[in-house]
Amino acid sequence: MDVAAARFTPEEVALLRSVLDEAAAQLPHHKQTCMMKSILAEGILKRAATGERDPMRLRVAALLAAEYCPSDIYPFGLNAELERNYSKTA
Repeated sequence: MDVAAARFTPEEVALLRSVLDEAAAQLPHHKQTCMMKSILAEGILKRAATGERDPMRLRVAALLAAEYCPSDIYPFGLNAELERNYSKTA
């Protein structure tokens, strides 16, 4: 499903916001910028548009979006364990 066509209930929006806050909190304080939060939100919304509602999977999708954003926008690395866990749950 296209993110633009996705519809979320108020409860789902609250869940997505909570996941965004949790994902951002996992970043070092100096990386908790508006740009990075936008990248995290995009990862969450793309995954949620597929029907995913599991907070852990949504959070991992957000952090993976940050990992794979172009390095000229924001260099960021995730450990291999996080990526392995995501591939098991995806």
